[in-house]
Amino acid sequence: MRLLAAVVLLCSPALAQRHFAFSEQAALEGRSLELSSTPRLGRAQPYVRLDQRAGVRLFTNDWLQGDAALAFSTEAKGLYARESLEAWASTRWKLSRGWLGAMVEAQANLTGAAFEANLLASRIAERWAVAANVGALAAMGSDTRLELLQTGAASLRVTDSFSTGLELTSRSAYRDGVFEGWALSAGPTASYQQSGTYLVVSFLPQLLALKPAADRALAEPLALRAHERFVARILLGRRL
Repeated sequence: MRLLAAVVLLCSPALAQRHFAFSEQAALEGRSLELSSTPRLGRAQPYVRLDQRAGVRLFTNDWLQGDAALAFSTEAKGLYARESLEAWASTRWKLSRGWLGAMVEAQANLTGAAFEANLLASRIAERWAVAANVGALAAMGSDTRLELLQTGAASLRVTDSFSTGLELTSRSAYRDGVFEGWALSAGPTASYQQSGTYLVVSFLPQLLALKPAADRALAEPLALRAHERFVARILLGRRL
């Protein structure tokens, strides 16, 4: 009976919940509706960007899942004046085999397209969860942008519904082949799940920076023209 109870616990939906906001888990999450908001604040100049995404995950089987989403992004050089508004459609597909996986995403609008690919690794145990991603994003429009992305995260289960831990991201940016800097950000993450609804929040301030030649004259050691000083994400989902 104890062995059976352990098997049921390890396979329960609570252990398969979304633990992290930026780090994707290799395990499939099943059909769901998911909303996310990602504010990005501060660069070398006053800067505010807000990314919003609404996606529905309808296709899933034992090893593959796919979703479709609409996303909106506003960007301003300052706190109040809106400077640009973008909207695009995207589709995301994840392949999972045990604790390893891969994910690809394609985004497009009337002015350009972007493609992202990631290798995923994660382990979810009874009281803890860890995840790591390595990937790249290529965007083509008025210019060509390349980003090399790495994330890592770990959390502990405090109660059956609540987990908390640490998440980090590493990002290198290139525009038209020119290096625009590297930044490491890290901070707290927390997740809550109840009755098929889940909420995940992460806040990642920038901790380290590697400046390109164009930014070395900036006085602040972490100031970069192509990286944000503070990034957060609020993710709300409902299983279907």
